[in-house]
Amino acid sequence: MSGTIVTGTITNTVTLSPANNYGVTVASTGTIAVTNGNGVYGYNGNVVNYGFITATSINNGVSLAQNGKIVNLGTIYGANAGIYGGNGNVTIDNYGTLNGGYFGANLFEGTITNNAGGQIYGSKNGVYFFSNSVTHASILVNDGYIGAGTAGVGATFFAGGTVINAGTIEGGAGAVSFTGGDAQLIVDAGAVFAGAVTASSSYSNGIELASSTSAGVLDMGGSFSGFNTITFDSGAVWTLDGTASELAAGQVIN
Repeated sequence: MSGTIVTGTITNTVTLSPANNYGVTVASTGTIAVTNGNGVYGYNGNVVNYGFITATSINNGVSLAQNGKIVNLGTIYGANAGIYGGNGNVTIDNYGTLNGGYFGANLFEGTITNNAGGQIYGSKNGVYFFSNSVTHASILVNDGYIGAGTAGVGATFFAGGTVINAGTIEGGAGAVSFTGGDAQLIVDAGAVFAGAVTASSSYSNGIELASSTSAGVLDMGGSFSGFNTITFDSGAVWTLDGTASELAAGQVIN
């Protein structure tokens, strides 16, 4: 990727602009450590991080006002959010550690892929999509770990969205929350939800149990609410644990 390449230590905000082709790459030997401002800031741009990006004073590790893509193979930390996306569509591909004082990733809308070995954590939300438009559904794919604090939710969608989980999502106040818009929850065998998974019953919400080389177990346990349908993919082998009362909302099983 063309743009600024950081191999040493920078203590001022890196601004994405035409001068650096709206891009920055932080090498494994590089550090952006800012105590008064964002680590990286731009309206649009691309960030690739192999090293460290930190912002320790009420700011964000990476802050994009509009659109962009961030690939993280190192560590990104912000006192507010590890990554913040203001009013556009941001794509995050995380293989490393993404932490925030309040949010691991706080996006208007976009797609987040947390790969195996990747970690995303925020005391309030590990992941938060705050668009209120049900036509701008965001996507979260998790093969790693996403967590929140004792009063937080692992992943929250203010409007509709899709979660594909093969890893662990947890939070003291809930694992996943869809507060509005159509919700789709796709569960792979071995997925863990530590905390309630909730959706707004005013919308069309479904749980899809994916096929796998191994059988899956999903403990409904009263922790899943607001979903209208439960669908078994072709060839999928699953056990649903729970009581009849936990399915009393009348979900359609396909």
